[in-house]
Amino acid sequence: MKDVLRYTRLVSLSLLAVLLAGCSSIQPTGVANFSAGLSAAKGQTSLAFQAATDLTSESIIDYAASQPTLIDTNFLPVLDPASLAVWDQVFTALQKYAQNLALLTSPNLTKDYEDGVVNLAAEVTQVGQDLKHQKMISEVPSLSPSLAGAFTELGDLLLRAKAQHDAKAVLSHTDPTIKTIFTTMADAIGTSQMHNLRGTVHAHWEQRKATLKVSFLEAKTLAERRTVAVKYASLLNGQTTQELALGSLQRSYLALADAHHALAQGSRPGVLAAVSAVEQEVQNTQNLINRFNSISNTAR
Repeated sequence: MKDVLRYTRLVSLSLLAVLLAGCSSIQPTGVANFSAGLSAAKGQTSLAFQAATDLTSESIIDYAASQPTLIDTNFLPVLDPASLAVWDQVFTALQKYAQNLALLTSPNLTKDYEDGVVNLAAEVTQVGQDLKHQKMISEVPSLSPSLAGAFTELGDLLLRAKAQHDAKAVLSHTDPTIKTIFTTMADAIGTSQMHNLRGTVHAHWEQRKATLKVSFLEAKTLAERRTVAVKYASLLNGQTTQELALGSLQRSYLALADAHHALAQGSRPGVLAAVSAVEQEVQNTQNLINRFNSISNTAR
C-alpha cells in the first residue's frame, strides 16, 4: 500500500510539474497572431502614410503656385523619405523580434536559437543607435531619443535572455519595453489633431484652406466663387480622410501593445481581441481611402 501511495504521489508531482511547465510556455498560435497583427499594422502604416503623401502633393503644388517666388521650402512633404525609412526600420526590428518568439515555441530548440537571439539583440541595439541620429517625424525630434532608448534596452534584455528557452519568461521581461515602443509610436502619430504628425497634417490643411478663403473673398463672380468652393470641398474631404486614417493608425499601435501584454500574460483570447482590433482599424483605413478616391473621381 505504501508503494502504491508513493507511486501515486510521484505521478501527481510529475503531472503537476508538466502543468506548471505548460503554464510557463506560450502557445505558438498566440505568437503567430501577434506577428500577424504586426504585419497588418505595418501595411496600415504604409497605406496611411502613402495617402498622406498623395493627398497633400497636389495641394502643395497649388500652395507653391500661389506664392510670390518659387523656392524649395514651398514643396516640403508632410512625411519626408528619411522619416519613412525610420518607420520601416522600426517595423523590421519588431517583426524579427516576433520571429524570435516563434522560434521559442518550437519543440526542437537548437543552438541556432541562441545564435539567433545574439544576432537579434545586436540588430535591435543598432536600431536604437541609428534612431539617436534620425527622426520619426522631422518636426518632432524629441520622440526619437525615447524610441532609441527603448530599442537599446530591448537589445540588452534579449541578450540576457539568450539562455532562457522559455517564451513566457522572455515576454515578461520585454513587455514593459515593448509597450514603451508602441506607445511612443502612437504618440508620434498624435493623440489628437493638435499633436505631432496629426498636428502637422492638420496645420497643412488649415494653411491650404486659409489660402482658398482669401481667394473666395477676392472672387468677382458666382462662377469664380463656385470654383473656389469646389476646391475647398476637396480639401475638406482630404483633411477628414487623413485625420480619421491617422487616428485609426494610432489606435492600432496601442492595440499592438495590448496584444503583446496579453501574450505575456498567456491570454490567447486577449491576443485575439487586440489583433482583431488592429485588423478592424486596417479595414477602416482602407475604407476611408477608397471612399475619398470615389468622391474625388465623381467630382472630376
